[in-house]
Amino acid sequence: YPFRLREPTKDKLTSTTNEKERLENELSDMQRKFQQLDSRTRQLELTLATTGLPNQNSNLNNNTHRYILPNDDGYPRKSTFTRPTNPNYTNSAHQFVDQPQQFLESSLPIIDTGRRSRGMQPVSRIASNSNGRYDPIESKPYDPVGGFVVFFDFIINLSPMIEKCQLITCLHHAQTGLGEPSQLGVLKSELYTDPKFGEQLGTILLSTRQPVPRCPPQQALSIVIEILTTTKQNPNAPLRTNAWTKIPLFDNRNRLLSGRWKIPLKALPIQHDASFPVIATLPTFGRAELHYRLVNYQDAATQATIFFSPNHQDLYFTLPQFQTRPFM
Repeated sequence: YPFRLREPTKDKLTSTTNEKERLENELSDMQRKFQQLDSRTRQLELTLATTGLPNQNSNLNNNTHRYILPNDDGYPRKSTFTRPTNPNYTNSAHQFVDQPQQFLESSLPIIDTGRRSRGMQPVSRIASNSNGRYDPIESKPYDPVGGFVVFFDFIINLSPMIEKCQLITCLHHAQTGLGEPSQLGVLKSELYTDPKFGEQLGTILLSTRQPVPRCPPQQALSIVIEILTTTKQNPNAPLRTNAWTKIPLFDNRNRLLSGRWKIPLKALPIQHDASFPVIATLPTFGRAELHYRLVNYQDAATQATIFFSPNHQDLYFTLPQFQTRPFM
């Protein structure tokens, strides 16, 4: 009889199919692990670029000035800092009383620009003049390992119809674009009386600080801030983006722009790639202004003990990048 080929059984076909699926799943797992390893390798390269190899003989606590990586969802871990639910008022003019204030803290993910640090930088000469017990911010030489800290103090001149507000911050580099976002807490707007115009406006006491360690000094770096709000007509509605702004970090000599600053909020759309001269000419979000402090990490502990309220708005100055000049 001629030799006849036997047809594969259904069991063999099922076994082959199952083996194929198992191999495909293993391949997917290996690809995912390699992607995670590649991400960690890039982070390690950035750390070594700014700090060099670790010194095994050093007694430095690893948690000191250490950058806190975001969670898997891309946002920072919950803060251990607490904040009073309501500000303190006087009984007459609804003005804020100066009281000690604790700051919420949220880390800001760093951007891997692929560039090397130039080490210690000259002292920034940009400092705010102040009066009374609020001393000017004396800037120290910038240390790329410790980095800097941003104190988001308050937003003033908001519409009185705004109920809640939230900030989303993100590092931006002129060449590499946006980094990972950092989501700040949702805060309630409070009414205060504008001493100049006598009208009631909304204000947000942010009282939040964001440390950014291991950051190389580069003028191309900035922080883009997205402002989400709800209105009193519909306070339970989802937060929606209604304004934005952009904070410069270093001057043209790569010195940290230390000081107390105020910048106007800008109307939509967000133009994070626009230069500061262009941003200065864009329409504003009413008269709303963000007041913040930018300091070296060495000054952060001292600045955290000082409470700033809208009563101290005269201690903040407009950045040169936002000072518009008349057209000739």
